[in-house]
Amino acid sequence: TIKIKLNDFSIQNSSNIQNVISTVQKCIYLTHGSLTYLTKEQNYLFIRCVWGVPPFSFYDDSARSVSAGLMLQYVITSLGYQIGIGISTGASFTGLCGVQGNRKVLEVMGGKVLVSLLLMEEAVSAVDKNDSKGEIYIDKVTMKMIQKWYRCMYIGISSNKCTFDIYTPMYKENDFIPNVSDPFPFIRTHKYNSYNPKMNNPS
Repeated sequence: TIKIKLNDFSIQNSSNIQNVISTVQKCIYLTHGSLTYLTKEQNYLFIRCVWGVPPFSFYDDSARSVSAGLMLQYVITSLGYQIGIGISTGASFTGLCGVQGNRKVLEVMGGKVLVSLLLMEEAVSAVDKNDSKGEIYIDKVTMKMIQKWYRCMYIGISSNKCTFDIYTPMYKENDFIPNVSDPFPFIRTHKYNSYNPKMNNPS
């Protein structure tokens, strides 16, 4: 679950908002995720994403979601916006809702969806409290699933009624950091897809 703070939702700022949304889409689709929900709440964009929805289901979906989160954190903050991301791993109920034809949406329900929402709210609170640009909070299950790819730092226990441990993923020293001026398509996705930035950028 993603929450991005935008300073202005006016028509004059529509190009910047479109740039943010297209950036989110690219980060999600590069790692074979699905964007299932997008809405506006006051000065925030609220976005829900899912990894592991057939036919794009992989053994490392947890790592893919964290990879997308780290890319988003870097690029969105580079654009001057604040972002809070919550990631949880587990079984959820998914299905198409809508009428016959193209007017359908992918709905996701379950306890893990609520956990990601709570993690996102904790991340947004940390951004406001620490005056930082972006935070990514993950649950204990996700932390265990991504240990092969990422180091994680323990943050503490959630402050809401549903208590659970909170962790945050850390960049590795050899992680590829894109240039802010043109972050796409030369974004390293840790070999999660067939695109290899080194082949297209020999330097």
